[in-house]
Amino acid sequence: MRRRCILPLLALGFLAPLVAAAQGEPTVLTGVVRDEDGTPLPRAQVVAADGGRGAVSDGEGRFVLRGLRPGPQRLSVSLVGYAPESREVTIPAADSRGLGVFGFQELAAREGGPALQLGARLDEYAIASRPSAKFGAGRARSFRALSGSVELRLPLNASVAAGVNLARSFRAPTVEELFSAAPHAGTGAVEFGSPGLRAERGRALEAVLQIRSARWNGQMAAFHNAIADYVHLAARGDTVIDRATLPVFVYAQGDATLRGVEGQLEWAARRDLVLGASGDLLHAAQRDGTPLSFMPPARLGALLRWDDGTFSLSGDVHHEFRQGRVGAAAERPTEAHTVFRALAGVR
Repeated sequence: MRRRCILPLLALGFLAPLVAAAQGEPTVLTGVVRDEDGTPLPRAQVVAADGGRGAVSDGEGRFVLRGLRPGPQRLSVSLVGYAPESREVTIPAADSRGLGVFGFQELAAREGGPALQLGARLDEYAIASRPSAKFGAGRARSFRALSGSVELRLPLNASVAAGVNLARSFRAPTVEELFSAAPHAGTGAVEFGSPGLRAERGRALEAVLQIRSARWNGQMAAFHNAIADYVHLAARGDTVIDRATLPVFVYAQGDATLRGVEGQLEWAARRDLVLGASGDLLHAAQRDGTPLSFMPPARLGALLRWDDGTFSLSGDVHHEFRQGRVGAAAERPTEAHTVFRALAGVR
């Protein structure tokens, strides 16, 4: 008996194409091919009836179809040993337009001395979804904001410089965050947007120490970001679609704080040999202390790079500590793990 090769995303609709440009313009469709047990299927052939465009799923079952028209589409998937499957999906269209005007100025009393850097940007951003039977009436939002930064840079000696940066930032919600209302092919979850989302507005303070010399090259930084109306996914239970149980998420927002340290340092032990180390630590939480979801754990790394101009060898190791700070998106803790990489080359 041949097992069925299914596309859970096809029965669900797609969210990625919501970022398509104007009505009628080509768009991109992404998704994952899985069997009835939910196992991703590589090397599956996915074909769209619109022009016969096709793609082959990668090692994790993912595929990308480009140049499709917005609107209803019928996709078929086939793989040796599986019964073929065909489903109709809806690719909604939307307009997304942005305009930005920015300026930058550096003030320095003398070359190589202290410097003050000033930057400012004015953004106008508009999003309009198109009406469709699946996603309902079209809706439109517009955002306008002024952002900027001030940085003081202080050379401490010929090789070391310090800097302090104050910034005010702005980010408008995306089409998915505002208007999504279907399962997401890439995440395997049902996601609902919130049309009333406000733009994120952040205030950031960062201190940086830079090292640049013949043998040393590195940077260390500490930062604190306070973001008003931070947009995030919040879990809302599960639902069953096409016999598959999928988690349900809603885009919500609230004030959040992200603070941490990061750094990397390289030392040229010889002309052909470089040793390095890196690390970062992030603490991110909502105002009530709930951790933000999908944040990276603390990480440490080391590298070695040898290059004599003809042959090269390099290797690095990165250790990620356990991430037990899970947030409102009902994610699972990530266990600690270490990744090794080695490369060799010849010119």
